[in-house]
Amino acid sequence: MSDYSIYSFSDFQINYNQHKKDDYLLQEGGKEKGFAVQGKSYKKLSKGQNVWGEVAYRNFDIYDVQWNLNVDKDKIEPYFIADSSKGDRKYEVYFFKGGYVKSFSKIDVGTEFSYEAKMGYGQSDPRPKSTSSDLKLNVGASYKLNIPYKVGLYAQVEKYNQDSSIDFASLIEKSTIYQMTGFSDFNSYFSYNSMNAIYYGYTYKVGGSFKQFEKNNLYAGFAISSNKLHKAVTLSTDYDINRLETNAYQLSFSKFFDFDNHRLGILFNQTHQQKDGYDIYYTNNKEILTKLLEKKQYKYKIDNSRFDILYTYKMNRATLSLNGVYELEKVSESKEESPLFKKITAHHFGLVASYNYKVNNRDNLMFTASVFQRKVSHSKAKLYVDNTTKESLRNWLDNDFKVVSNDYQNAKMSLRYNHQIDEVFGGFIGVDYNYLNYSDLGANNSYSLRVGITF
Repeated sequence: MSDYSIYSFSDFQINYNQHKKDDYLLQEGGKEKGFAVQGKSYKKLSKGQNVWGEVAYRNFDIYDVQWNLNVDKDKIEPYFIADSSKGDRKYEVYFFKGGYVKSFSKIDVGTEFSYEAKMGYGQSDPRPKSTSSDLKLNVGASYKLNIPYKVGLYAQVEKYNQDSSIDFASLIEKSTIYQMTGFSDFNSYFSYNSMNAIYYGYTYKVGGSFKQFEKNNLYAGFAISSNKLHKAVTLSTDYDINRLETNAYQLSFSKFFDFDNHRLGILFNQTHQQKDGYDIYYTNNKEILTKLLEKKQYKYKIDNSRFDILYTYKMNRATLSLNGVYELEKVSESKEESPLFKKITAHHFGLVASYNYKVNNRDNLMFTASVFQRKVSHSKAKLYVDNTTKESLRNWLDNDFKVVSNDYQNAKMSLRYNHQIDEVFGGFIGVDYNYLNYSDLGANNSYSLRVGITF
């Protein structure tokens, strides 16, 4: 929230960004450009009531996408629709969020609702079109103890849907459409008989926290979540062909120490996520398909442990912040009853520096710079069976493994200048730059420009 008003804050901004890549995951594309419009508002009402809201619209293009005909790859992986041809995609995203909280003497209760709708499509064969909706509802409460601490609990339910279809303008030349099931595997029957997919499912999440509410010097929290995502295809009727079950947890802890104008903090965050994928088998009879069995065939696990050390120094007209980061990441992926697997262990080292300078009563300058390095200490994989996998599939999997198992250096810079016009209205302009260089591959870079008003 803004620091010029203790009662309310609103801003509206327009963002233009462009991203160029030399080496990249083929499913994510090699170049991106687009714009976004965003508005946020927070208002402190009377009698301990607060409301907030956010609306956003994004319009962007991604070029040279391959082996991905869906949107929301991270949600549905590995059960996407894929083909070997490269194509450009156009995307539109609409987002809305609103929340309300009511404070009593010792209890705070609140709720938040968000909705995101996304559309992605291509204008050349195989002409994919995907639409998705993501609806979330949060409810929570906190209780102030007699000592200066509070405990909180919250719950979230999320409903997700995606509808994807493929259409060819040419009736002569059609590429093969694959209903992927992980690594180089695909559903051989439905890949050649269906060019659509429906994804649907729910996520349930609960969490809690314990924190010091006066100076925010101590915080401990946890969250656990469970998701089931179903994939169905349509022939004469709908057939469920895959199910993805995801379970995750997160643990967080932070402690801060104040010494006059100095503030020192330590943070720890541990996350774990496991995905279990099930293939659903049917009788191979074109006249009538009968479900035979379900079998667990895919497993994915990622563990992240992150440590932060923060230092802040407050001066008369400026604030300097330094953040040292170390993160350990372990990823494993495998197929049951198959030799296919992937294992990667990576170490992330980083330093983030921020400088906030109050030029005068109307102007403020904020600058942030960061440097990170990823060092892969272990990487091993068998991505396909050599004598049976198509060359195009092998090339895709080899390329992506080189990217995810490569060391890199990453540098980011962000500059924002605020000008307060009067007691109500202000304006700002900002620029961001991101440079990522792979040790054995090429370099990627992106930039964005932001202009907006506050009121």
